[in-house]
Amino acid sequence: IPPEISITRHNIQQISVAFEIYKREYGNLNNMHSNADAIKRLSGQNDRKLIFFSPLDKYMKDGEYLDGWKKPLSIRIINHSVEIRSAGKDGI
Repeated sequence: IPPEISITRHNIQQISVAFEIYKREYGNLNNMHSNADAIKRLSGQNDRKLIFFSPLDKYMKDGEYLDGWKKPLSIRIINHSVEIRSAGKDGI
């Protein structure tokens, strides 16, 4: 498996777990309005200052969490569920 795929899988799993813990703590994900906002709230910029996620700086850019190809992960919150996707090597 290419390292970019392993990194992407790891990053998606890490953020997925953080979302689940956040949801258990707060009861919902309604207050997350963008990828950058979600990352901020998960990494401690929330009303209780709880840290659910500590992303490595090398996988952060402009407040967004990156995949193994250094492209932002797509995070969508729909009906209290989270969809996290990578655009992959080709960025599409």
